[in-house]
Amino acid sequence: MRHIALLLLVVLFVGCRPPTPKPNQRTPSASPSGKYILDVTIERDPNDRNDPFWRVIISDTGGKQLYKDDSKFIGTLEVYWCWDSTDRVWLYNSDNGRTYIWQAVDGQWKRSPPAVIEALTPPSELYPDYVRNQK
Repeated sequence: MRHIALLLLVVLFVGCRPPTPKPNQRTPSASPSGKYILDVTIERDPNDRNDPFWRVIISDTGGKQLYKDDSKFIGTLEVYWCWDSTDRVWLYNSDNGRTYIWQAVDGQWKRSPPAVIEALTPPSELYPDYVRNQK
Protein backbone atom coordinates (compact mmCIF):
# COMPACT_ATOMS: atom_id res chain seq x y z
CA MET A 1 0.00 0.00 0.00
CA ARG A 2 2.86 2.34 0.81
CA HIS A 3 4.34 1.75 -2.65
CA ILE A 4 1.09 2.74 -4.33
CA ALA A 5 0.86 5.92 -2.26
CA LEU A 6 4.48 6.80 -3.13
CA LEU A 7 3.86 6.09 -6.83
CA LEU A 8 0.76 8.30 -6.82
CA LEU A 9 2.73 11.07 -5.14
CA VAL A 10 5.47 10.87 -7.79
CA VAL A 11 2.90 10.89 -10.63
CA LEU A 12 1.15 13.89 -9.08
CA PHE A 13 4.43 15.79 -8.66
CA VAL A 14 5.65 15.07 -12.20
CA GLY A 15 2.24 15.81 -13.72
CA CYS A 16 1.95 19.22 -12.03
CA ARG A 17 5.21 20.69 -13.26
CA PRO A 18 4.95 23.11 -16.17
CA PRO A 19 6.30 21.69 -19.43
CA THR A 20 9.91 22.43 -20.30
CA PRO A 21 10.00 25.26 -22.83
CA LYS A 22 11.05 24.36 -26.35
CA PRO A 23 14.57 25.49 -27.30
CA ASN A 24 13.07 28.06 -29.68
CA GLN A 25 10.60 29.40 -27.10
CA ARG A 26 12.79 30.12 -24.07
CA THR A 27 12.35 33.45 -22.39
CA PRO A 28 14.30 35.30 -21.16
CA SER A 29 17.10 34.52 -23.58
CA ALA A 30 20.55 36.13 -23.66
CA SER A 31 22.09 37.13 -26.98
CA PRO A 32 25.26 35.33 -28.11
CA SER A 33 27.38 38.39 -27.27
CA GLY A 34 25.79 38.58 -23.82
CA LYS A 35 24.84 42.25 -24.37
CA TYR A 36 21.08 41.81 -24.71
CA ILE A 37 18.18 39.93 -23.18
CA LEU A 38 15.12 38.88 -25.19
CA ASP A 39 11.74 38.40 -23.54
CA VAL A 40 8.82 37.09 -25.57
CA THR A 41 5.78 36.89 -23.37
CA ILE A 42 2.02 36.77 -23.73
CA GLU A 43 0.30 40.00 -22.69
CA ARG A 44 -3.15 41.53 -22.69
CA ASP A 45 -3.96 45.12 -23.47
CA PRO A 46 -6.13 46.39 -20.58
CA ASN A 47 -7.86 48.83 -22.97
CA ASP A 48 -8.63 46.21 -25.59
CA ARG A 49 -10.80 43.12 -25.18
CA ASN A 50 -9.11 41.25 -28.03
CA ASP A 51 -7.12 38.07 -27.63
CA PRO A 52 -3.83 38.02 -25.74
CA PHE A 53 -0.74 38.64 -27.85
CA TRP A 54 2.96 37.79 -27.94
CA ARG A 55 5.18 40.77 -27.07
CA VAL A 56 8.85 41.03 -28.13
CA ILE A 57 10.98 43.03 -25.67
CA ILE A 58 14.74 43.56 -25.90
CA SER A 59 16.67 44.85 -22.88
CA ASP A 60 20.26 45.32 -21.88
CA THR A 61 21.75 43.07 -19.21
CA GLY A 62 21.00 45.70 -16.56
CA GLY A 63 17.27 45.40 -17.28
CA LYS A 64 16.90 48.67 -19.21
CA GLN A 65 14.31 48.18 -21.96
CA LEU A 66 15.80 49.03 -25.34
CA TYR A 67 12.89 48.00 -27.56
CA LYS A 68 9.26 46.90 -27.24
CA ASP A 69 7.44 45.71 -30.33
CA ASP A 70 3.80 46.69 -30.75
CA SER A 71 2.97 44.10 -33.41
CA LYS A 72 0.55 42.05 -31.26
CA PHE A 73 1.17 38.55 -32.62
CA ILE A 74 -1.92 36.54 -31.59
CA GLY A 75 -1.14 34.88 -28.26
CA THR A 76 -3.31 31.81 -28.80
CA LEU A 77 -1.16 30.81 -31.79
CA GLU A 78 2.44 29.61 -31.74
CA VAL A 79 5.46 31.75 -32.40
CA TYR A 80 9.08 30.61 -32.17
CA TRP A 81 12.16 32.76 -31.67
CA CYS A 82 15.93 32.69 -31.34
CA TRP A 83 19.04 34.80 -31.64
CA ASP A 84 21.48 34.41 -34.51
CA SER A 85 25.26 34.69 -34.15
CA THR A 86 25.19 38.44 -34.92
CA ASP A 87 22.69 39.35 -32.14
CA ARG A 88 19.66 39.56 -34.39
CA VAL A 89 16.32 38.30 -33.07
CA TRP A 90 14.37 35.98 -35.37
CA LEU A 91 10.71 35.10 -34.90
CA TYR A 92 8.65 32.60 -36.88
CA ASN A 93 4.86 32.91 -36.77
CA SER A 94 3.37 29.45 -37.41
CA ASP A 95 -0.06 30.90 -38.18
CA ASN A 96 0.95 32.70 -41.36
CA GLY A 97 4.41 31.19 -41.97
CA ARG A 98 6.10 34.60 -41.88
CA THR A 99 9.51 35.25 -40.43
CA TYR A 100 10.50 38.49 -38.68
CA ILE A 101 13.86 39.97 -37.65
CA TRP A 102 14.79 42.64 -35.11
CA GLN A 103 18.27 44.12 -35.11
CA ALA A 104 20.13 47.13 -33.77
CA VAL A 105 20.74 49.69 -36.52
CA ASP A 106 22.89 52.66 -35.50
CA GLY A 107 22.21 51.79 -31.87
CA GLN A 108 18.42 51.62 -32.28
CA TRP A 109 16.46 48.36 -32.35
CA LYS A 110 14.14 48.00 -35.34
CA ARG A 111 12.05 45.35 -37.01
CA SER A 112 13.47 44.73 -40.47
CA PRO A 113 11.39 45.00 -43.64
CA PRO A 114 10.65 41.86 -45.70
CA ALA A 115 13.36 42.67 -48.29
CA VAL A 116 16.05 42.39 -45.60
CA ILE A 117 14.62 39.12 -44.32
CA GLU A 118 14.54 37.57 -47.81
CA ALA A 119 18.25 38.31 -48.25
CA LEU A 120 19.21 36.42 -45.06
CA THR A 121 19.18 32.77 -44.05
CA PRO A 122 17.31 32.14 -40.80
CA PRO A 123 18.96 29.95 -38.16
CA SER A 124 17.65 26.40 -38.51
CA GLU A 125 16.85 26.23 -34.79
CA LEU A 126 14.22 28.96 -35.30
CA TYR A 127 11.71 26.56 -36.77
CA PRO A 128 9.72 23.87 -34.96
CA ASP A 129 10.49 20.29 -36.00
CA TYR A 130 7.45 19.94 -38.25
CA VAL A 131 8.62 22.92 -40.36
CA ARG A 132 12.31 22.04 -40.27
CA ASN A 133 11.53 18.54 -41.59
CA GLN A 134 9.72 20.04 -44.61
CA LYS A 135 12.62 22.22 -45.70
